[in-house]
Amino acid sequence: MYVCLLLVSFLADTDDGTVDIDPYYFKTAAASSEGGGGAPPGAHWVLRFQKLKKLHKELTRYYTEALGHRLPSAAPNLTMIAKDSNVEESIKLVKIIVAAAVQSDRREDYIKYIQDLSPISQTELMGVINQMMEIDAAEKIRVEGPGPEQSKTEETDMDQFRMEEEMARLVAEKEAVEAKNRALEKRLGSLQSDFDENQSHLLVLQDQLSSGAVDQGYANRTDPMMRSQLDQLQSDVQKLEDVIAEKENTIHGHESVISSLNRRVDDLLPKAEAGMKYKDDLDEANHTIDKLKKGQNVAEKYRRKLEGMGELERQVKVNTTHIFSTISLNFIISPIFCSVPHMAFFWHEFRL
Repeated sequence: MYVCLLLVSFLADTDDGTVDIDPYYFKTAAASSEGGGGAPPGAHWVLRFQKLKKLHKELTRYYTEALGHRLPSAAPNLTMIAKDSNVEESIKLVKIIVAAAVQSDRREDYIKYIQDLSPISQTELMGVINQMMEIDAAEKIRVEGPGPEQSKTEETDMDQFRMEEEMARLVAEKEAVEAKNRALEKRLGSLQSDFDENQSHLLVLQDQLSSGAVDQGYANRTDPMMRSQLDQLQSDVQKLEDVIAEKENTIHGHESVISSLNRRVDDLLPKAEAGMKYKDDLDEANHTIDKLKKGQNVAEKYRRKLEGMGELERQVKVNTTHIFSTISLNFIISPIFCSVPHMAFFWHEFRL
């Protein structure tokens, strides 16, 4: 998928791409492009997720409502695209963009652009377009209107998006708390170092004051100054102890928040996996329903053919009955005509 991989590298320009497809319909994207072009390359992945979610929603509405086509049941995983730059899920999104472009009002411009590409690129793009067309044709075999299975699929997709958004929010909140906690631990280490230094200086001063080796006259002169320094150091130490206690309480609170967020993420992961399993089962059931509907259509055709054959058999029976009636009448009338002298010749000519 060389062309799709090439397009994935330009996912940052998807807003401009959709605006180019239909500026009137994607006017929200146009406004965001004029306002700054979305999140910068180094922005947090949650911002990219929000941007991709908005793009996918508008693109889905345009493809289904404006163009009147149906999307594949397997929607792209926007979380994997935004957080991990997953190539496979990005290709799913790019396929929708390519299909929307070649079926929009500007399709002739895009077709000319495709024709100017290399043969390999043209082949890859045509494969993507044909695949989307086949999906649309298969979906149109179903009964028109939102059937129960389609409503379930849309509801499952919405649940999956809500779950992904909640998980993204929790993970982002957890990362923010962890970053703040690391900063507090660094600050706490610095304060602890200052506290140890001041404590050491305080002990030295206390030893000097209590030592009898100091000259009494010099001690009398320096005693007030030392007392002042000692009081100041004691005050600084007390302040540092208060700050350290406060930071330790804050860190403890953050650790509790992190533990709570970890539990919520762990609770959501099985639900997300179960949701994906249910979605796969629903897709398989929809595929089975499509096969059954196709078989029903074939059976209906054969039933009509059998009904036509029944009508033909009835007509054959009527014609056979009419022939037998004519033959019986012939056997009855023939002796009568032959018994009449001048009618035998005419009867013979009539039969010929």
